[in-house]
Amino acid sequence: MAYSKNSHIRKQNVEREKKSWKVSDRWGIDEAWSGTAVIYSAVGLESWALTGDYDVTYCDESNPEELRAYREVQRRRGKSVKKLGKNKVRDHLVVIFGAGMSARTAVTTLSALIDRITTEGLNTGRYKLGNFVQESAKRVPRPVKKAS
Repeated sequence: MAYSKNSHIRKQNVEREKKSWKVSDRWGIDEAWSGTAVIYSAVGLESWALTGDYDVTYCDESNPEELRAYREVQRRRGKSVKKLGKNKVRDHLVVIFGAGMSARTAVTTLSALIDRITTEGLNTGRYKLGNFVQESAKRVPRPVKKAS
């Protein structure tokens, strides 16, 4: 079978097109955002949108024990985990849409994020000061306890 000298480039482009997301370094660890925006909150199949103020920083982890990675490691080790307060983001997905984002761009961006989490897993934070923990989105079978 004959291959053109550029067939490997076409194959790379096709593989690149299959992945709808890419890792970006557009934001630094010292970034901070604040302002007023449309903020969606979702749990399961329910969602709602409101306008409100936000304040997001990446440089601080003032309460690392609130990160899912830390809490799951504690549970696996048989240690107790404190309940998160009512004013904490517990099982909600919170999305802040910038004023420059259109509905079409929002759908494209959210779809790419879904693909990334499906592929890489969900970043659940760090345990202590270690590496970030990725939780697989694939269903993990749980052992069934037999009735006694």
